Amino acid sequence: MIAILIADGFEEVEALTVVDYLRRVELDIKMVNVKNTDFVTGSHGIEVKTDLKISDLKLDDCKAVILPGGIPNSTTLRDDVNVIKVIKTLYERGDIVAAICAAPIALERAGILEGKTITSHPSVKEEFKNVNYIEEKVAVDKNIITSRSAGVAIDFVLKLVEMLKSKKESEELAKSLLYRG
Repeated sequence: MIAILIADGFEEVEALTVVDYLRRVELDIKMVNVKNTDFVTGSHGIEVKTDLKISDLKLDDCKAVILPGGIPNSTTLRDDVNVIKVIKTLYERGDIVAAICAAPIALERAGILEGKTITSHPSVKEEFKNVNYIEEKVAVDKNIITSRSAGVAIDFVLKLVEMLKSKKESEELAKSLLYRG
């Protein structure tokens, strides 16, 4: 199972594009509410029913964690001890840890970015210490995937599909979407 962690103020495009496209390639992704309620409201007023509360998340069942951006979602994720535990546990196991837009600040708080090549939304660039910061659509460093913003959400999810399934499945998904990158 793949967990996408969300709280109020999440960026809808970054979260829902990931959920939709990963389900299209038959990956089991669950929207996990970090505030232990049934619904969250995105940064643009879209209310979403989540699949799980973080208190019900079983880390042994997770093979990846994804953090969308948005404000205050990104700061909520960064400041939540349960989120930091999920990030650290999956990272240490070698599972995929992914974040887009401002959400890489939670990876920084978890202490997993030192010496890594990353990217993020430019508004949080100064938050990162001792990283190789690049201004590309997506950055991959071993099991860490970071991306810039809602405008490159498709690139982000295609990289996730490539790493969670295969490059062929990622290419097939892009083709089915008529996506040309």
